[in-house]
This record gives sequence, structure tokens and C-alpha cells, in this order.
Amino acid sequence: MKNLDIFLGKAKLPPQYHYAILEKLIQAHFSAILQESFKLAPVVVYETIKQEFSKNFGEQDVLISALCTVINTQQKIHAVNQQKFNEFVTQNKRQIAEPEVRLQRRIFMTNAPAVSVVIPMYNAERYIRECLDSILNQTLTDFEVIVVNDCSTDSSPAIVESCAEKFGGRLTLINRKKNFGGAALPRNMGINLACGEYIQLIDNDDFLTQTALEELYTLAKNADADVVYTGSRYSYNDGKIYLQKSNGLVAEPTLEVDTSQSLLQRFFAERGYIFWTPWTKFVRRRFLVENEITFPKIGSHEDLIWTIEILCCVKRFLNVPNTVYCWRESGDSITRSRRHSMEHLKFWVSIIRRTTKYLDDLWRKYDVLKENPAWLYKVQNYLFDECFMWYALNSRIQVSSEEIFEALRSEFADAPQNISVSQVPYLYSRIDFLHKQLLITQQNFEQFAAQNQKELQASRQKFKELAAQVQTVIDELEKKTK
Repeated sequence: MKNLDIFLGKAKLPPQYHYAILEKLIQAHFSAILQESFKLAPVVVYETIKQEFSKNFGEQDVLISALCTVINTQQKIHAVNQQKFNEFVTQNKRQIAEPEVRLQRRIFMTNAPAVSVVIPMYNAERYIRECLDSILNQTLTDFEVIVVNDCSTDSSPAIVESCAEKFGGRLTLINRKKNFGGAALPRNMGINLACGEYIQLIDNDDFLTQTALEELYTLAKNADADVVYTGSRYSYNDGKIYLQKSNGLVAEPTLEVDTSQSLLQRFFAERGYIFWTPWTKFVRRRFLVENEITFPKIGSHEDLIWTIEILCCVKRFLNVPNTVYCWRESGDSITRSRRHSMEHLKFWVSIIRRTTKYLDDLWRKYDVLKENPAWLYKVQNYLFDECFMWYALNSRIQVSSEEIFEALRSEFADAPQNISVSQVPYLYSRIDFLHKQLLITQQNFEQFAAQNQKELQASRQKFKELAAQVQTVIDELEKKTK
């Protein structure tokens, strides 16, 4: 600015031109830097500039005048906009609860944090404090925490509010008005409100190691990564912690550039090569926004869809060996909830139908998936096997094959056109095959148990006979000693 001012002085331009050029320069390059001046009185701004430029009064008076004018003008504009915003919010508060928070965070946050930690929460009063404490104790302090409460009925929101002061303005609690019944929409809301450069998702009953955010952020910045993937995690159960590793765990940080085809090939070829849980991915927020990647509204397995879409779009994927996440094995998830057998079965049939729709949408959207239809078949088979061999296991045992077919037919009867009811026979044949496999396994187990029961009873009888013989010998010895 000083050199430009001197040059314009030598050019002997009219004062109004000289002033206009300097004003435009200040507006273009210094408005963002001078946002903090909005909080200061004009006289304070003037005195600060005067002190800085005191040696140059006279030769740079036009520069000083332009600088003061721009700052004072920006202050007035800011004050007017703030007043209008406050009036608008007051008049429309009920209709714009979420936009209000978003606007305030995006417009008036002077310094965006390095990391936004997003926590979907529902009835987590037993664990949420420990989760928040693990974030509060991070070695990296340039973060914000957004907790999205999905209509909890316990004391979870109160616990979060009680922790707010310790975070010094870095903790935001968002209360949803309607319960979704899963983490997808709360996660989307949290990501939408986030201002950080990178996003770290955490479940409300899990926690981080003390250096987690610092490790991940440093790795991300050094590699300019869109995604930092951690292929290992600590599993926490009943006070015991053990290490879990993905099949694709690397020995040292490995950056892959423009390798979506290869990443997807490995993802579909080998189950467990890449964990599809969202908290294993430290993601650049701009990457998610620009590619419009969100969690679908399914009710379960949204993580799978989200991960596939990330792998389709990612340009710079950093695979690291760092273990920073502690996953708590609890029985509170939707996949472990108890329902009546038929209700439970219908729930998982609906999950398959909705997931199949989103998978079909992905295969229509991305060329890398269109070129590999076998991947779709493989992921669908995996989905069916997991839903019906694992989550709906007990329900299938108690429900007949005819009831399974009817549940499929009724669920797919009004499905979208891209999911035809003609798929029902295929789904049924797959499920019926698994059903028969299960019955065979169960029959083999019962036969094994019955056989071993007979052997056990025979062993017990032999033991009784042996014990009787021993007792007879003891009795005879006692008689002889007498």
C-alpha cells in the first residue's frame, strides 16, 4: 500500500482518483482482515491508524483518510445488517430455527476452526460426558463441537449444556423438533452447520484419544488430503479395550491420488478392506459440500452408501495406520433393538428396499460404477446376507417361508419404478436359500448336541458306578480296621 501510494503521488493523478484507487484496494484486500474493527469505536480505529502511520503524516494523508473511511463505512454497514438480521430472526424465529444458526455461524464467525466435530445424540446420558471430555482434552484446540440432539428423552441435553462453559464458545447444541430414529439426518444437519476445514464424526457413546484431532489434521494438511482414512480402532467393551484392524491397514501413511477405480475395486473385492463406519474418515468439509455427499434417509446402512459415494468422488485419499478412535460396543443401536419377529423381519425388508434404491441411484450417477455392474450385485448380496443372516436371524427362525415371501411382496409392491416387484422372486430365493442353510445348520447343531448329550449321560453313569465301587472299597476297609 505504501509503495502504491508513493507511485500514485508521483503520477500526479487528481486527488479523487488517488483516493478511489486506494479505497478499492482496501475494500478488496483488507475487509476480511479488519472484521474485528466492527467491535471498536471509530475514535479507537482512528487512533490505532494514527499511531501506525504517525511517521508518514503529510506524505500519506490520503492513504490514512481512505483507510479510516473504509473501516468506518464497513462498521456502519455491519451494524445495519446486524439490526436487519435480528429483526428478521425475531419475526420468523419458528420457521427458520436451523437457518438462523447457520447464518449466524457462517456470517459472523470471524475465524473458522480447523476441525468441526459432529456428534448425533439420542438418549446418551451414560456416555455423552465422557465423549465430550475426550474432545475437550484434545492437544489441538482449534475446533468446534456440534451436538445434534435427536429428541432425547433423558438428561443428555442438560449434560451437554452443563459442559458448554468449559468449551469457551466452541460447543453448540442443536435440538431437532422431530425424531428421525437414526444418525443420518442429525449428521447431515451437523455437517451443514459446520464451519471447520475438516469434519470428524463421532457417535455419542464413543471417544477419542487425546492427540486424535492433532494427528489427523496434521496428516491432512501435509498431504492436502480430501479424506484421511484410519484403518484401525480401539473397541471398548466392559472396561476392556482391544485393537481392531481393517484388512487394508497400512504400515505408514499412504496417499492415493485419482484412484477411485482402484479403491472401489478393493472395497468391493474384500470385505473389511475399508471400514465403512463414518468415524474412520476425517473429511474435508469443502469436499463433501462440492460433491453434495450426504447420508441417505434409510434407517440403517447409511454409512455404506456414504462411503461408496466418497470413494467415487475422492481425489486425494490418505490411508494412515494411526489408531485414534475408541468404539464402544453397546446394545443400544437400532440394529440390536428388540422387536416382535414379524415386525423385525418387515423392518429389515424395508431397509433392503430403501438401500437398494439408493444403490441403484449411485450406479446411475457415477460412471465408475456404471462400468462395473458386478459390484452392485456383490454389495446387494452382502446387504441381504447381513440383514437376514445376522440382524434378522432370530426372526427368520420363527417366521415361515410363505410369510417371508409375503413381507417382500408387500414391501416392494409400491416401490419406485427403478426397483421392480419382479425383484421379489430373486430376493426371496436368496433369503430362502439362507433360511434353509440356517435350518440345516440348526439341525446339525441339534444332532451334535443330542449326540453329545447321550455321551455326557453315559459318562455320568460310568462316574456314578465308579463312585459306588470306590465307596464299597472304603466301606470294606473301614470294617477291617474295626
